[in-house]
Amino acid sequence: MTKSELINRLYLKGNNLLLEDVAATVHVVLESMQDALGRGERIEIR
Repeated sequence: MTKSELINRLYLKGNNLLLEDVAATVHVVLESMQDALGRGERIEIR
C-alpha cells in the first residue's frame, strides 16, 4: 500500500475528517516512525 492509498483509505472511512487533515496526520506518523528507525529504535505496527 502506498502513502496515497493509505491516506485515501482512511479518508473514505468517514469520521468527518478533511482530506488535508488525514494527509497531514499520516505524514507526521510516518515521519516519526522514520526518525525512530533512523535512531536505531525498534517500532511495532499492529
